[in-house]
Amino acid sequence: MLISYIRYKNWKFIFKMRFAHIADSHLGGWRHKELQFLNMESFKKAIKTCIDEKVEFILFSGDLFDSPFP
Repeated sequence: MLISYIRYKNWKFIFKMRFAHIADSHLGGWRHKELQFLNMESFKKAIKTCIDEKVEFILFSGDLFDSPFP
């Protein structure tokens, strides 16, 4: 997970946006229950960190779910 700023400058203002980038979560991709639990807990921790850091948006790239049927 990456938390960063984007700066956008037009002729008068500089805008800053705080965002997070989360990639390839593959939720539901583990066969063992313990690994499924750890995968979901790490995802929850990433989302909680985004909330605590007050990001304005989250960019999800790659596979959020491991199969086309979440």
